[in-house]
Amino acid sequence: MKRLVVSGCSFTFEDWNWPKFLGEHYGLELNDITNVGMGSQGNGLISKKLIYAVTESLEKYKPEDLLVGIMWSGIDRFDFHSENNYKSSNWGNNGHVNSIHNPTNVVKDKKWYLINPGWGGLDDPHPLMESHYKYFHSNIGAVVSTLQSILLTQWFLKEKGVKYFMTTYMDIFNKYGEHFLDNPEIKYLYDLIDFNNYLPIKGCYEYVRENYPQGMPSDGGHHPHEDGHKFFVNNVIIPFLNGEKIKKRKLI
Repeated sequence: MKRLVVSGCSFTFEDWNWPKFLGEHYGLELNDITNVGMGSQGNGLISKKLIYAVTESLEKYKPEDLLVGIMWSGIDRFDFHSENNYKSSNWGNNGHVNSIHNPTNVVKDKKWYLINPGWGGLDDPHPLMESHYKYFHSNIGAVVSTLQSILLTQWFLKEKGVKYFMTTYMDIFNKYGEHFLDNPEIKYLYDLIDFNNYLPIKGCYEYVRENYPQGMPSDGGHHPHEDGHKFFVNNVIIPFLNGEKIKKRKLI
């Protein structure tokens, strides 16, 4: 393996997150890792950026030289493309989260906007964000959109012959209740997902919290510390890629 390509949200994009330690395991430097993760982005952008990054990588590398890792994010995060230049004092990046580029780019032009329900409590949220969650969002629709992103990405990677694994930043599939995935609008898509390439855990947050609590913030925050990411790689990702059983409470 010569290149690692990853996508995700704030659990992925920092240079001290899990991709760093996975790359080190394979003898890669940071410049051998294509990381298109970004804080607060949802699964539509995670998929689009990953597909484009892999397409670009395949111009230089053979499929067998690549490893792809995806950490899916919140299903209620949304993105849209617009030729308009929308601005807000509280649209993610402006004075709230400096690492977010909003609008962001998939290929070249920064015309993809992301919205996050976690920003709703901010002062002066952008009216487009308020309108989306008031008039257009539904839990069923959000889950369907995420499943479409997952399936599109899986089918693309399989068609290209690229080895990959997927996981989630948190337990996104059970967010709305035990039987929510049985909804007929959802189930036919959920049943198409190939979980053979999924890490057998609820999510990164849950695994680290339950098995290595010292790797989590003491104030109850959801983002693992650097040593939490290292623990996650050593105890989940690497054993999974090696075909080993995922062990619990094995401190490294």
